[in-house]
Amino acid sequence: MILGDPANVRNLALTFSGRHPDSGRVEFSAALQIDRGSVSYRAPRKFRADEPIQLHFSVDFRPGKSLEATALVSGFRSVDFKLTSPTEIEAYIDHQHVAERNCHLICYENGQESSGPCLTCPDGEYQIRICC
Repeated sequence: MILGDPANVRNLALTFSGRHPDSGRVEFSAALQIDRGSVSYRAPRKFRADEPIQLHFSVDFRPGKSLEATALVSGFRSVDFKLTSPTEIEAYIDHQHVAERNCHLICYENGQESSGPCLTCPDGEYQIRICC
């Protein structure tokens, strides 16, 4: 369901990071801007098919309104973010080709969890949809 025209959104801030699930050590982080359409992030190194990484997503939809979600995945390769409306971001996680599409998705807003393929993390009209 598209609630508005993505062309009306300007500089939606998205913070994205990857941490080792056991140590909590930050492997990478990025601050991305989406003003319309989509943006991609490619892993800074090749992750083994059996190597887990916890991805953290935080989207600032407007001042004082952000949503957070995580995905625990193996064999992380890249993620494509798509702005489907001014109030919704979709994240498509790509795994190494040999990786079993092993993922565990968590929404901080409502405590929902899923083993995929997708999880929508809503808070009123705002939402992050993560697929792996």
